Amino acid sequence: LTVWLIDPENHRMTLLRNNRDTKITRTLIGLSQEKSYDEVIEYYIDRFVVSKYKDSMREKTAFSYLVEHVDEGKLHQVQYAIINLDGEKHYFMFCSTRLTNEEGKFMLACSFRDIDAIVDEEKRKQKELEEAREAAEAANVAKTSFLFNMSHDIRTPMNAIMGFRDLLEKHQEVPEERAYYLMRIKESSEVLLSIINNVLEMARIEKGTVEIEETAWSIEQLHDSLTSVFQEIMEQKGIAFSWELNA
Repeated sequence: LTVWLIDPENHRMTLLRNNRDTKITRTLIGLSQEKSYDEVIEYYIDRFVVSKYKDSMREKTAFSYLVEHVDEGKLHQVQYAIINLDGEKHYFMFCSTRLTNEEGKFMLACSFRDIDAIVDEEKRKQKELEEAREAAEAANVAKTSFLFNMSHDIRTPMNAIMGFRDLLEKHQEVPEERAYYLMRIKESSEVLLSIINNVLEMARIEKGTVEIEETAWSIEQLHDSLTSVFQEIMEQKGIAFSWELNA
């Protein structure tokens, strides 16, 4: 941080504080002993300020601009970047305010403050926000895909239940047929209930409250359940289906 006082009568700069002794600062101190504020600031802008900031700096740090726009008690700020003598890029904030001395004469004070840490923190927060936005978008896509697939999975056993119900209605007088269709409806209902339970399980996984339980299951029962769900649909579409279990 360097702080300077600008005399409005002769436009000369006086160094008030220097917390960072650099080659650039020493150069500006030497120039200030011979040249006016506008000449010093123009040298600084031309020699060190990054190109895209030059025009803004020239406009908003000119002595005439400061006199016209900077009020007493208020802070005028301009953010910019420089390339130092070692070729490194650094971010700075030019600050200016109007003061009144003991004699009632107004003065201009300006400072050049290194804000690399602030800019780095802003970039870090921006990156975090961007990553959070991308994660939220990915989560929305995943949820949309999940709901689409789940609705399809739910529709399949529902169609089987409705199909077997229609068949049951047509074969009420045949005990064997009635028992068969009731069994298929029961099996399809269990598949539907399993899918719904899986949806609830997904919610518990997201909350981190899921508990893993190991249970035995029968591959024959699994086959019967799948057949109950898909058999009617396959028959309607003319799809031949067979299976073989090797114990």
